[in-house]
Amino acid sequence: MSNDRNRPSIELPKSEPSDISTNINSKMKEIPMPTALQPTGLMVDLLTLPGLGVIHNAQPRFSWIVNDVEGNANQEAFQILVASSIALLAEDSGDQWDSGEPNPGAVWKSDERSLHVPYEGANLEANTECWWKVRTWNGVGNVSPWSEPCLLRTGALDKPYATDCLPLTTTEVKPEVVVRTAEDRWFIDFGKAAFGTIRLSVESPDDREIQIILGEVPEGRYGIKANPGGSRRYQVIPLELKAGANTCQVVVPT
Repeated sequence: MSNDRNRPSIELPKSEPSDISTNINSKMKEIPMPTALQPTGLMVDLLTLPGLGVIHNAQPRFSWIVNDVEGNANQEAFQILVASSIALLAEDSGDQWDSGEPNPGAVWKSDERSLHVPYEGANLEANTECWWKVRTWNGVGNVSPWSEPCLLRTGALDKPYATDCLPLTTTEVKPEVVVRTAEDRWFIDFGKAAFGTIRLSVESPDDREIQIILGEVPEGRYGIKANPGGSRRYQVIPLELKAGANTCQVVVPT
């Protein structure tokens, strides 16, 4: 027989699994999840597609749109990289300019600018290309992904009064309505007025002159008002055709 009444015993504190999971969950809730989203709408000197034109400014200014999951979030800092090649930029290397992180182990540096941020890197060379991108901090530790890369193309940099601009582009618009209203008449509607010209393909049985009537104010369902009034336009343009197939670019008088 054994006698357990005199056996020494030690009580250990119980640790319930539920207590452990509760502590872990509470710790996780204290760590904020990043909400900053990738910056978009990158501009250089307010040009939305600077790579299509050239920049004449030796110190261009960068702009972007700040994005966040939270609707009322504000940018508190940013970092811009400018590289001489897109390959270097993909490696997060700004050999032309690195504006720096806001907290490189020192005091936090706030900068809420996202419009007209001046370039402060190495001197840009004329008639060259470089690439840039930006990321934002919408709070301490709340850093966004890098933006998509944006091309910056310089022109002559010794013209202080030159204006940066994009080249004019031509867009071909097809008509929305084409109706034959008589044996020798067609009504064509492009849906809206525009500054442009007309390219016409016509099969003619002989040499003849036809009329192109341009107007902005409709009359009835398939007509054009000849006296629209005000600054609204109405023009009759003669067009000479040769027998056979004709493709003509209509010259619109100014």
